[in-house]
Amino acid sequence: MPFTPFHFGLGLLFKAVSPRNLSLTAFTATQVAIDVETLHFIVRNEYPLHRVCHTLLGASLVGLVTAGVVFGCAAMFRRRLQAAAGPERESGFTGAFRAEVSAVGTVTGGLVGGITHSLFDAVMHSDVRPLEPWIDGNPLLGLLEPVPVAVACVGAGVLGFAIVGVRLLLGAGKATR
Repeated sequence: MPFTPFHFGLGLLFKAVSPRNLSLTAFTATQVAIDVETLHFIVRNEYPLHRVCHTLLGASLVGLVTAGVVFGCAAMFRRRLQAAAGPERESGFTGAFRAEVSAVGTVTGGLVGGITHSLFDAVMHSDVRPLEPWIDGNPLLGLLEPVPVAVACVGAGVLGFAIVGVRLLLGAGKATR
């Protein structure tokens, strides 16, 4: 992807389809963390721009590390919120939000984020080596045209946003009955 936020649309769709199993926070943080590698090499004007973090193995490891950071931050936030609310009150971590702070949700978000990042960039950038260290080269390059991939990512985000919106509206309707 030429621009990190294009990856976010797919994450929003995944979150909309499986809200209790995927942390959108871990997914998007993983996207940014992976593209820090590219930014580093752009600033240094060094080619290739996409290296270890853009392989499936490297992106998965970045996703797991990012998931750990998100989970750790969420745990600290949860403890502080529970301490402030007192033992008699719930923390409010229910439903779809629970995945944002759960181990399963953050790991799923980090791994899905890392893997999809590597795969989408592999079809668009000639310097991505998604299967290293096992296979050199990029067998996915050119498999899909860049513009339809970008449009699909934006479309996935719009669809995900619509699904989340409908769920919120339906949920609000249940609360008023």
